Amino acid sequence: MQPTTKKILRHLPRHFLTALMTHREAFEFLRTHQLWKGVFRYGWISKGLIILALFIGSQYLLLLIDWAGDVTDRGFNSSSLLTLGSSSIDFWKENLNWLFSGSQKYVILILTEVITFHMVRSTFSILTGAEQDKSFKAFFEAQIRMIKVAAFSWGMEIAISVALSVVLGLLSLSVLKDGLMIGVECFFLGFALMDNYNEQYDMKVKESYKRALSVLGATLAVGLVFYVLLYIPIVGAIIAPCVGGVAAAILMLEFETKGEILPYRPVVEEE
Repeated sequence: MQPTTKKILRHLPRHFLTALMTHREAFEFLRTHQLWKGVFRYGWISKGLIILALFIGSQYLLLLIDWAGDVTDRGFNSSSLLTLGSSSIDFWKENLNWLFSGSQKYVILILTEVITFHMVRSTFSILTGAEQDKSFKAFFEAQIRMIKVAAFSWGMEIAISVALSVVLGLLSLSVLKDGLMIGVECFFLGFALMDNYNEQYDMKVKESYKRALSVLGATLAVGLVFYVLLYIPIVGAIIAPCVGGVAAAILMLEFETKGEILPYRPVVEEE
């Protein structure tokens, strides 16, 4: 039985804080087990993604080099950091905004699925001792699933945006829409990460969505951290799914152990 809306909202602050703190554990888990090494087993897909991320990051690195050269010629003063800040904002607006606006932000989820898939399943295997299928065939199926999740999330986001526009417009509170939509976007980013975990239980997308909604605070926090990490120059597109995937797996296992979400019998496959 799904928890009531009242129960979900009552636990939202605790779940949100728990998820934020779990990301520190996820960083340590990644460092200890060096999970990133296994990503290269997927060949050209993972290498292509890393090259793309490094290319985008290198463009920002060139901006930093130009700024450093200007400081060397003119000397460092109080306006130097302001100049760097202004140049950085202009750079990210010109080069990366398309990834975080409209349906395009889901492109990054699809591109990084190979990393999220590997991190979630590896974390699950290490913590439970139940080996999961991490073959290319399993990844390909997960990639198709992510496309479905992205389409579902985009459709839901449009519906929620329309509903908010109508309701807030009637209440003369339209100024709140942008802030609320950021929360909606974070939820669906978090849901996409958690779905990689739920997928192991052979759940349908809508069933997985309801499960993520039952721990709303945690889902919001996972999506928020993922969103923020994507903005790290050069390596953000790699770090975000690494940390997000591990954090999602740790959280969902913890919630199952504590009985905060209904347990499911996993579909364990051999490689």
